[in-house]
Amino acid sequence: MFNDVTKGKAIILCAAFIISAFGAGAHAAEIKIGYVDIQRALNESEAGKEAKVVMESEYQKFQNEIAQRQRKIQALQETLQRQGLMLSEEARKGKEMEYQNKLKEFKRWGEDRQGELKRKEMEITKAALQGLGATVKKLGEEEKFTVILEKNEAIVLYVSKAIDLTDRVIQIFNSTSKK
Repeated sequence: MFNDVTKGKAIILCAAFIISAFGAGAHAAEIKIGYVDIQRALNESEAGKEAKVVMESEYQKFQNEIAQRQRKIQALQETLQRQGLMLSEEARKGKEMEYQNKLKEFKRWGEDRQGELKRKEMEITKAALQGLGATVKKLGEEEKFTVILEKNEAIVLYVSKAIDLTDRVIQIFNSTSKK
């Protein structure tokens, strides 16, 4: 619905509104802002690393299966080429049809398997992101942050490393996911 620029501007406007609302009162609370690089947290957290290992293993299995099936189809094609001239017209057409069917089946299987892998990757990523989101929320509530932004979603021209909470979020997330 919204593009990244629009979403980023909306986040900045919300943050500016919150800051001005808190700053407007005579007894305004201290404004505490932080940000988290969710992509980095996902890549560097234990759950993210484990998910990456699982998916790499799945993709390797897929590549091995592809290679095995390709060898079978290649062997069928070579047999057809070798025997093609010696076979009767009807037998040759039968072998060609068998080869074409196997090729279609292979392509369909590859597309289906690739879709399954993408769905599995999305499920694993979604679970890790939910855990990270809960960790950020808990950190924000416990340490009374006014706003915690996602680094890659907001258009920020300058951000001090002092408000980068990514390492803390990874540490907290890792410690809570081990329990």
